[in-house]
Amino acid sequence: MREKNKELLANAKSRGIDLKASKSLGLVDLKTGIYVPKDDNKVIGKVGTSGDYIPPKGLKLDTQKGFVAVKKENEEKAKDLNKELIKDQLVPDETNPAYRRYFDIED
Repeated sequence: MREKNKELLANAKSRGIDLKASKSLGLVDLKTGIYVPKDDNKVIGKVGTSGDYIPPKGLKLDTQKGFVAVKKENEEKAKDLNKELIKDQLVPDETNPAYRRYFDIED
């Protein structure tokens, strides 16, 4: 996975795209599959040289819990950032005609 990330970063750089400077979009943590949205025109966390997502200092990203504080003093920060994660999540809507097509594959 890391080699693929490095390849994607190199490809972007060769095309003149600076992924670290792009602030219009959020980031996706490839390990957890969690989309991390931008917050007040800044991206939460950063992209490492390997292409991996790096959460803000003092936090880690968990597949079930979202942001988790590494130390007790970062718990409030994790709680605030998790509100941002929840706000931008897509939740399946059973009333949407496309729901069965994308989410309900059993007849």
